[in-house]
Amino acid sequence: MKMLLIGLSKLAGAKIYHRAIKDYSFGQIVRSVMGEVLARCSIAAGIAVKNGYDQTSRIVAITSEQFAEQEKVLLTQAKEWSAKLPFETADILLIDEIGKNISGTGFDLSIVGRRHHAHEAAGEEYPKIRMIALRDLTVGSHGNAEGIGLAEFCLSRLIKKIDLKTTRVNSPTSGHFTGSMIPIEFKTDTELLEAMLAQISLTDPPNAKLLWIRNTLSLGQVECSAAYLDEARGRDDLELLSGLRPLPFDANGNLPDEHMLHSI
Repeated sequence: MKMLLIGLSKLAGAKIYHRAIKDYSFGQIVRSVMGEVLARCSIAAGIAVKNGYDQTSRIVAITSEQFAEQEKVLLTQAKEWSAKLPFETADILLIDEIGKNISGTGFDLSIVGRRHHAHEAAGEEYPKIRMIALRDLTVGSHGNAEGIGLAEFCLSRLIKKIDLKTTRVNSPTSGHFTGSMIPIEFKTDTELLEAMLAQISLTDPPNAKLLWIRNTLSLGQVECSAAYLDEARGRDDLELLSGLRPLPFDANGNLPDEHMLHSI
């Protein structure tokens, strides 16, 4: 139903619907407009449900007349299969890459707990992450760094890849102005983490809760700091793939880009 609105109408429709959402709920907009779109366009059917690995996990074809009722059922299934971080709290989340080919906001806000507020989780929203750091921008994003402003820190190389004109078309169109703001930047991962570890209250850096992922589509493997080890050992839904190790900084103070490499 969302694709009937924003997917088909592109920039013009996105501007209208994102303006409307300032006064109406997403559900109100979708339900009120869907009938008009179906009446005016030749929509034959809708297909597919993805799982937490960004794979097509179930193929269901439903006619346009069935959208309103059947999509409720499919959405419930999709949410059950959706990807999640393995823990509900973190001091620091390192994300190797963001991009429009990963999520409309560069990284999936539902996964990082920032769907409702720019820099913190809402009251009942999880996970609750103190700070997010972004390391790079995907080639497939073509310079559009929408969503960068929803993180607190980033590497300078990401900033250099931004096409400001493209990014600033996206941000006002979505009505999400903070999405194109620039976080605090550092040249190296060492500098980045030193600054962030100094902001985690009275917790000593060796005890920090740090999660490291490739992107929010690639959550089959997550590197976690020692603070999570005891919990991870006690859970039957997690598999430990390695023992503890120091963060693998190179001679220039940077982490490897091949970490859990997954091409988008």
